[in-house]
This record gives sequence, structure tokens and C-alpha cells, in this order.
Amino acid sequence: MKRILIKLVLKSSILIACLIPISLTGYAAFSHFAQKSEAQQTYVALNEQQNKHKIIFFYRYTCSACRTIYKLVYMQKLVARNVVMVNLDMPENRTYINQYNLVSVPTLVVGEHQYRGTDVKKIKELFKSAPKLLNQEG
Repeated sequence: MKRILIKLVLKSSILIACLIPISLTGYAAFSHFAQKSEAQQTYVALNEQQNKHKIIFFYRYTCSACRTIYKLVYMQKLVARNVVMVNLDMPENRTYINQYNLVSVPTLVVGEHQYRGTDVKKIKELFKSAPKLLNQEG
């Protein structure tokens, strides 16, 4: 009985020792791709019809507040595929400031609703309610 317990503890320890580096590597890769995406300087063509059922995230790469929630929003984009990210550091994207009545960044736009800020709890609630909000307006 004691041998079985020792083998079980040994196998568990080896499994944990293997999973930790794999997890850290995965997180490092995610962080790398999120950071690379964050700095992307491309024009985003927002089409009302295509983005009717999307969350639009307006941010600036140079904005520290935007950077605090960027990975959260990026993860939502990867998982749910319902986020369009618009970097307002790109001059061509600044036309959306007037079009969407943006007063600050970061701003998340869901249909007619806007959220400005970095409260993670409120952002997660917005993600959960987004399908309902977008379908109401659709």
C-alpha cells in the first residue's frame, strides 16, 4: 500500500513538474501575440452591416489604461470572435472618433451602448450581455 502511494505521489509530482513549464510557455506565447496585435498599425474599415453584431474596442497603443485591459479584450476576440479592435493611433482610424462620439479611450461599443474605462468586472458583464444587446438592435 505504501509503495502504491509513493508511486502515485511520484507520478503526480512529475506531471505537475511538466505542466508548469508548458503553462508558462503558453501564457508567454499568448502575451507575445497579444502585444504584437496591440501595436498593429492598420486601418480598420468598420462596416455597419458587418459589425452590427460585434463589440468594437477603441484603444490607443500609447494609452496605459488601454493596455491594462487589452489582453482581456484580445482573449474575448479569440474565444468568441465578436470583437473588432480599432487602434486610434492610426490616423486613418481617427475618423471613428466623431462617427462613434468617442470622448476617451479605452471605449467598448456594443450597438448603441458604450463603456469607457478599465473596470474588469464591468467589461466581463458587458461581454456576457453583448449578444442580448446586439440582438435587440438588430
